[in-house]
Amino acid sequence: RAKINEVRAYDSRVAMALELELAFGLRVQEACMLRPFISDLGAALDVRRGTKNGRPRTVEIRNAYQRDVLDRAKTLVQSRTGSIGDPTMSLKTVKSRYNRVVRRSGIMKKNGFTSHGLRHEAANDYYEEQAGHASPVRGGPEPVDAANELFARLQTSEFLGHSRESATTHYLGRARRAD
Repeated sequence: RAKINEVRAYDSRVAMALELELAFGLRVQEACMLRPFISDLGAALDVRRGTKNGRPRTVEIRNAYQRDVLDRAKTLVQSRTGSIGDPTMSLKTVKSRYNRVVRRSGIMKKNGFTSHGLRHEAANDYYEEQAGHASPVRGGPEPVDAANELFARLQTSEFLGHSRESATTHYLGRARRAD
């Protein structure tokens, strides 16, 4: 979050996209294209624009941090239909600027973290809420209850906008299941 604040001093829209990635597990394009007023369903966030393969999803607003991020996103846009990306730029230019600002801020693999890592963090946090314990990459217990593990992974897969439980392995690691 300190790094996001550093980015905010340079570009508030990129910083907001980073916060949306962290709070809701959004992809970069989803965050940049998000229309906060339209997407706010009260108890959930409607993610439709910029999704991979056009697969929409609803992300439950589970905590005060998520609500705060979404409310601050609304103050950033210029209209009720506005998106996080700069309205004077094409999506291609918005994404290019995002990448330049992120690199300029030192958010890169060689420095130990990436912007996509925010999505990983959100996925692991969500998994832990569902499973009741840490994920394998965070040193979770082994063996784990197979039914609970599968449920938590399926929920996390939906949270991320994937349709396969196997996709969660990239985010969570793989635990040995007790049979």
